[in-house]
Amino acid sequence: MTKSEFENETWRMKGLLLGALIRRLEEDKAGASRMVAAELSSAVNFLKANAVEAPDTSFNNVFPEDDD
Repeated sequence: MTKSEFENETWRMKGLLLGALIRRLEEDKAGASRMVAAELSSAVNFLKANAVEAPDTSFNNVFPEDDD
Protein backbone atom coordinates (compact mmCIF):
# COMPACT_ATOMS: atom_id res chain seq x y z
CA MET A 1 0.00 0.00 0.00
CA THR A 2 1.38 3.36 -0.97
CA LYS A 3 1.36 6.40 1.26
CA SER A 4 -1.35 7.98 -0.90
CA GLU A 5 -3.55 4.87 -0.66
CA PHE A 6 -3.01 4.76 3.09
CA GLU A 7 -4.03 8.41 3.46
CA ASN A 8 -7.11 7.86 1.28
CA GLU A 9 -8.16 4.83 3.33
CA THR A 10 -7.53 6.73 6.56
CA TRP A 11 -9.83 9.53 5.43
CA ARG A 12 -12.44 6.99 4.33
CA MET A 13 -12.30 5.31 7.75
CA LYS A 14 -12.59 8.67 9.50
CA GLY A 15 -15.68 9.41 7.41
CA LEU A 16 -17.23 6.04 8.26
CA LEU A 17 -16.54 6.52 11.96
CA LEU A 18 -17.97 10.03 11.88
CA GLY A 19 -21.09 8.76 10.12
CA ALA A 20 -21.52 6.01 12.71
CA LEU A 21 -21.10 8.52 15.54
CA ILE A 22 -23.66 10.88 14.01
CA ARG A 23 -26.17 8.03 13.59
CA ARG A 24 -25.61 6.96 17.21
CA LEU A 25 -26.14 10.50 18.47
CA GLU A 26 -29.31 10.87 16.39
CA GLU A 27 -30.68 7.59 17.76
CA ASP A 28 -29.84 8.61 21.33
CA LYS A 29 -31.02 12.21 21.06
CA ALA A 30 -34.40 11.61 22.72
CA GLY A 31 -32.92 9.55 25.54
CA ALA A 32 -30.15 12.07 26.18
CA SER A 33 -32.66 14.92 26.27
CA ARG A 34 -34.71 13.11 28.89
CA MET A 35 -31.58 12.48 30.95
CA VAL A 36 -30.53 16.13 30.81
CA ALA A 37 -34.05 17.24 31.77
CA ALA A 38 -34.05 14.88 34.76
CA GLU A 39 -30.63 16.14 35.90
CA LEU A 40 -31.74 19.75 35.53
CA SER A 41 -34.91 19.05 37.48
CA SER A 42 -32.88 17.43 40.27
CA ALA A 43 -30.54 20.42 40.40
CA VAL A 44 -33.45 22.88 40.57
CA ASN A 45 -35.12 20.86 43.34
CA PHE A 46 -31.85 20.78 45.28
CA LEU A 47 -31.48 24.55 44.96
CA LYS A 48 -35.07 25.10 46.07
CA ALA A 49 -34.65 22.81 49.07
CA ASN A 50 -31.50 24.63 50.16
CA ALA A 51 -32.68 28.16 49.37
CA VAL A 52 -33.95 28.62 52.94
CA GLU A 53 -30.38 28.27 54.20
CA ALA A 54 -29.06 30.89 51.76
CA PRO A 55 -27.74 34.02 53.52
CA ASP A 56 -29.28 36.25 50.84
CA THR A 57 -33.06 35.82 51.01
CA SER A 58 -33.51 37.22 47.50
CA PHE A 59 -32.27 33.81 46.33
CA ASN A 60 -35.63 32.39 47.41
CA ASN A 61 -37.31 34.31 44.59
CA VAL A 62 -35.21 32.68 41.87
CA PHE A 63 -37.47 29.63 41.77
CA PRO A 64 -40.84 30.83 43.10
CA GLU A 65 -43.44 28.20 43.84
CA ASP A 66 -46.55 28.16 41.67
CA ASP A 67 -49.48 28.43 44.06
CA ASP A 68 -52.09 28.85 41.31
